[in-house]
Amino acid sequence: MTLEEVLTPVAFQGVAGFLCGFAAGYALKKMGKVLAVVFGVFVLALMYLQYKGIITVHYDKLFSITESYLTAVMQMQSTVLTTVVSHIPLAASFTLGFATGFKKG
Repeated sequence: MTLEEVLTPVAFQGVAGFLCGFAAGYALKKMGKVLAVVFGVFVLALMYLQYKGIITVHYDKLFSITESYLTAVMQMQSTVLTTVVSHIPLAASFTLGFATGFKKG
């Protein structure tokens, strides 16, 4: 077995991991921005409707539901992170690509 036969799959994993990580990081940041705008418009609409007396909003319940969803997402993220770390060459390049894509997004 030559050095080239060993390094070729590792290099492929590195490049593929970086590109996939970059795409994921970039997309996640863009989706986060869109979701923040949508959530902000939703809250503003609720505030306006409450101001006009059309509805009654219980903000404490609304924000507790939002907090529980965010907590669930964070717990899911740690499970995904554990799975990714088990594949070191791919995980390292994916993480680097993800950070770069998130920063550029």
